[in-house]
Amino acid sequence: MPFDPSNPVNGTVVDADFLRAQLNALNDSNNENAATIAAQDARIAALEAAMAAVQTQLPNYLTEADVEPIAANNVDSVLELTLTLNDPPTVGDVQEILDKLNATIVGLHR
Repeated sequence: MPFDPSNPVNGTVVDADFLRAQLNALNDSNNENAATIAAQDARIAALEAAMAAVQTQLPNYLTEADVEPIAANNVDSVLELTLTLNDPPTVGDVQEILDKLNATIVGLHR
């Protein structure tokens, strides 16, 4: 018999068999929930163990020596372009932009 929260109704005489069945139904439900929680705890523990294993392997995939040859150099030394363009731009304006672009490209090269 499944648990029926509407029984026994207030003010009724309680039958021992009925009350026992209600309590047994509650106990069964509690045991089912405990089994579900235990299974979920086991799955969580397995996932945590798998994540720990992956995290210990991550540093071994790429080292600084692997990244350095393919990474760009720091271009902090290339200052921003402060230029007021003439209207129309002159050859000097365009040359200044070209020089700054070349300095940036050279700075990014290894």
